[in-house]
Amino acid sequence: MVLTSAMAHGQTTPREPGRLTTLVAGLGTGITWIALLLHERSTRNPLLPLRLIRQRFLAMAILSSMLSFMVLFFVILLIPFYLANVRELGSDTIGFVMMAIPLCVFFVAPVAGRLYDRIGARIVATTGLLCCLLSLVLLTGLSRNTPLGGIGASLALLGFGQAMFLAPNSASALAGVNNHQAGVTSSLLATARNMGMLLGTALAALLFSWYFSRLTGGLDMKDYRPELAPAFLSALRRTFQVGCLLAFGAVAASWNRGEKS
Repeated sequence: MVLTSAMAHGQTTPREPGRLTTLVAGLGTGITWIALLLHERSTRNPLLPLRLIRQRFLAMAILSSMLSFMVLFFVILLIPFYLANVRELGSDTIGFVMMAIPLCVFFVAPVAGRLYDRIGARIVATTGLLCCLLSLVLLTGLSRNTPLGGIGASLALLGFGQAMFLAPNSASALAGVNNHQAGVTSSLLATARNMGMLLGTALAALLFSWYFSRLTGGLDMKDYRPELAPAFLSALRRTFQVGCLLAFGAVAASWNRGEKS
């Protein structure tokens, strides 16, 4: 129906003039990564300590950290657009709803640290990521009439999960290395988080815009109007379903973390 309406307003199938540029950029990125890894394997003082990363306890900590931040930024990027466009809320109300995430992180993180001291990282961190997965599952069901309290609760659950994961994950990674490797290990974890932010933002924007364009006959978010809300919600749901897969991957990586060999 949305596609028919868009065609009736004179919209046509979108042109994709940037395909060649995207392909070249992707190939260039891949070649650069391969060259970097080959160089790092042969140098005496590598920027990326590949031998250290090969250890499962650290590799899984880095991977789960990156995936967790990808999931987080799927939500941070797209939920404000849902609240502004579909729910037509003001910026102050949107800010109050989104505050559920950092507030939960602020209050839960110290508790997560104490739990890590008692039972270790595997259970605490993985439970946190399971909460993130559940939050994404709940957010896939957003509609025009979802209560703001329910949205806030889903975001709070995401913040709770992130807080339960972050401190134990970092502490377990640092506990597995010696003092001379603590600095580079901390840097690798920070890099993984930043990579997760960037990849999560880029992938969420790419997927959502692609789905929304297909459902509306080539329209962009700047063309949004109230009658396009069903297409918006459908694109949002499909994008968050991909986020659920990422969250599941983070859960699997965290659960399969090992001890230092």
